[in-house]
Amino acid sequence: MDTGIGLFVLTMGLVSRRSRNWSDIRRCALRSTLPLIVLGFVRIGYNRMLKFEQDEHEYGRDMNAFFTLGITKFFGSLLSLVARTDAHLFPLACGLLLTHQFCLSFGYLSRIVMEHYFPRTTLLFANREGIFSLPGFFAIYLLSICFSRWLVRNTLLSYQEMLRKLRDLLLISLSSWLLMAAAHYLVGVARVTCNLGYVIWMCAISFTMITLTVFICDFCIDSVMSDTLISTSTSNLHGVKARKEKRFHIHDTPTGVELSKDLLVQGEQRRVIDPICAIAVSEKLLLVACESGVINEYSVANVSLRNRHTIHTKIHKIAINCNSTRAAIIDNLGVMTLLDLDDNRETQLNFSRVERKDVWAVSWAKDNPLLLALMEKTRMYIFRGNDPEEPISCSGYICTFEDLEITSVLLDDIISCGELQNSSHLIQLRVKSLRDTDDLLEHVGLEDAKQFIEDNPHPRLWRLLAESALKQLELETAENAFVRCANYPGIKLIKRLRNISSQILQKAEIAAFYGEFDEAEKLYMDADRRDLAIDLRMTLCDWFRVVHLYRMGGAGVSDQQMETAWREIGHHFANLKSWESAKEYYEKSHYLEGSIESLYHLEQFDELVTFVDKLSEKSPLLTKLAEMLVSVGMCSEAVQAYLKFGDPKAAVNACVNLRQWGQAVELAQRYQMPEVNVLLSKHAAQLLNEGRLPEAIELQRKAGKHLDAARLLCKLAEQEVEKRAPLLRIKKIYILAALLAEDHLKSLATPQLDYAIDRNRLLDEISLEDAACIERIWHCAEGYHYMLLAQRQLRFGIMHSAVITSLRLRDYDDVLPVEDIYSLLALASCADRSFDTCSRAFMKLESLESLPEKMQQEYEELAVSIFSKNEPEDHKVDTVACYSCAAHVPDNLPSCMECGARFPGCVSSGKPITQPTSNIWICSTCHHCASPMEITRHRTCPLCHSPIALIK
Repeated sequence: MDTGIGLFVLTMGLVSRRSRNWSDIRRCALRSTLPLIVLGFVRIGYNRMLKFEQDEHEYGRDMNAFFTLGITKFFGSLLSLVARTDAHLFPLACGLLLTHQFCLSFGYLSRIVMEHYFPRTTLLFANREGIFSLPGFFAIYLLSICFSRWLVRNTLLSYQEMLRKLRDLLLISLSSWLLMAAAHYLVGVARVTCNLGYVIWMCAISFTMITLTVFICDFCIDSVMSDTLISTSTSNLHGVKARKEKRFHIHDTPTGVELSKDLLVQGEQRRVIDPICAIAVSEKLLLVACESGVINEYSVANVSLRNRHTIHTKIHKIAINCNSTRAAIIDNLGVMTLLDLDDNRETQLNFSRVERKDVWAVSWAKDNPLLLALMEKTRMYIFRGNDPEEPISCSGYICTFEDLEITSVLLDDIISCGELQNSSHLIQLRVKSLRDTDDLLEHVGLEDAKQFIEDNPHPRLWRLLAESALKQLELETAENAFVRCANYPGIKLIKRLRNISSQILQKAEIAAFYGEFDEAEKLYMDADRRDLAIDLRMTLCDWFRVVHLYRMGGAGVSDQQMETAWREIGHHFANLKSWESAKEYYEKSHYLEGSIESLYHLEQFDELVTFVDKLSEKSPLLTKLAEMLVSVGMCSEAVQAYLKFGDPKAAVNACVNLRQWGQAVELAQRYQMPEVNVLLSKHAAQLLNEGRLPEAIELQRKAGKHLDAARLLCKLAEQEVEKRAPLLRIKKIYILAALLAEDHLKSLATPQLDYAIDRNRLLDEISLEDAACIERIWHCAEGYHYMLLAQRQLRFGIMHSAVITSLRLRDYDDVLPVEDIYSLLALASCADRSFDTCSRAFMKLESLESLPEKMQQEYEELAVSIFSKNEPEDHKVDTVACYSCAAHVPDNLPSCMECGARFPGCVSSGKPITQPTSNIWICSTCHHCASPMEITRHRTCPLCHSPIALIK
């Protein structure tokens, strides 16, 4: 808890930046500070509405963590406005922190915050812990901003830079821990004042965690492991052993093996006389051009030099066709030539036949090695072999050339407008053969078009012929065209069409084949074949249209068909994560699994629980429903689903996973599953071995083992005593343990033995060890209660009552330190001028063997200084009548000196109660008593703080 607020402030600074102007301050106030302040007021309202007592020694009476965060964010941003650069934040934060520590160490600020006797009368003093710690939090905020700016100053780091960054982080972390040790020795560590030691402690924790995170995530995973994974995954992807890459010099003549050099070996650096200026690669060849005009031709398979070509100009760009038989070359003057790469003929340059000037872009067709598109100024030429077609006016950059269509992009227009706004910047251009085929099919006929395609064969042209023939129902011509373009689905369509006698249905099948589904549906409906139209829409998963067609059919549609359509529509919306619509259609289709899934994603868990009753026993959906309920923590409902399915073991496992040990033990006893108790014991032992005592206590409490939980709470109280924790905290722990012990007694009550009436008989029924444990817990709680009560009475000047309460503390010397008891008794009796009692207290202190000799001597000197001026006799002695023998007994004695009757102590005033039992007030929770007059000042029991009814 002490580190929580400090780490929150430091994290807030790590994700913030220095304020540079007043607009940043306004933005900070509205977006960050205001929500936190609102949350602070909401917390105050809820605390007062629930009557929750806030510990005033953390932030004060009204302050809380939200106010601290909000004020720190605003004033920290305001202070950062003073710094001109991020580096100035460090001296600013250090100056603020040292000033704050100076005020704490040499001023009265530390005493004002830490001393309890300063009254909380004004707003400042009522919230002094939260207000006076703010300068320290301001320093944390400024230091974290400065650190984050240094950390992210360079985001792209080389390996050596990353090592240097890690070294610096490690030095900063170690320095922070050394400074923290020095500050702890000099000024201590205090979260309440947020002093120098606390600020350095928070910085040390954060810097250490950031160093570990950078080392593990950025260095180990990203830098080291990623390189290893990449190098191994590329080879394992193809199932072959990893091979090292090779490198070759442009002036070597590799044959595939002997002249290759290992890439990882640092060989002799050779000077390059003729540097590379262009490169092109295909599936078979690699062409590398040098500035002198030499073109090396390598085979890709084994990187061997196949040939060298020479031209007398510097090459700008090379492009290879799809079958690696030709290459188009553009030199630095814009002259394009074709280079023949066919192995069957002697390599030569065809300068005389193909040579174009002012060329700036070329692209070979991906499916035809003879087709080449090139840009010459603002005209596009398409070559078929060595013969060009008519130019097309175009200024776009060639993107792709495939299927007799060229896609070009108007990059100049895109750059001028800044973005690709619409498809008008993409141009689709068709070659002449494709345009001619369209004209022949549209205006001449199938035979002439077929003859033209046979002269200029291409799969795209045959597909056009097949489509045109199908629409004219020329099945023979269409089948021939499908065979020529190797379109197997088209051949199957022809076979299916020959089995259909109706031409309307044939046209509908053709329309569906070419994606004209609305036209196909219209043809089916015209042919009075609504069933085929429904089958078409089902194939397309267009279930909305299926429902529409069902409704058009009238009464011929079954409920099962409609439910199937509704269910598929529900699946459609579920895939789109539109769970509201999915739920609607699942309910229409009575599809319970889909409805459960929709309700789960809509987080409508109350309605989801109703399906436990709707589902039949042994339904497989009960298991799925139970898993959903477990995932959201609805244990009881999940158990009900598991039990209805007939799986009590799964129900117990659900309770164990959700830490509902009480219900798990109950189910285990009902279904005779003793392994749950074993699991509970093992888990509790594991928590104790790990030092997680509070979690073990909560585990035993939820499992219904209240007395075991009470024993663990006593261990926790003993640990707090060793830590010298505040007495109020120790008392609260013992009270909580005692209340758990009372819950144990309540669980043992029977109709014959009522807890409210027969509590003592219940104590007699249990074992002596358990009964002694319960009494011991209440005994410890009483001791710390009376110690606090005596100190409170002494502080408020009720001296005689403080003496009486201190005398009662002598019965608790097995719980409280004896020195503390008699020191308090001596102080109270001296203030009350009961010097006889004071003398007896000093005699006891001087005789304590556990005290060092120096301390005993100091007590002796103090006693001499007191009793040299005062006689050892009590000046104020009041008596009360014994309720048993009516003898007069001093009011500070816990029992009657005549009859030996013992007087119980009043938990409100500490005085002995000498009245009969019928005239005193007894708490129904802790069963301790108080004087009726005293208890009227309280709304809760002074010991256990349970609500009480006011006595009139």
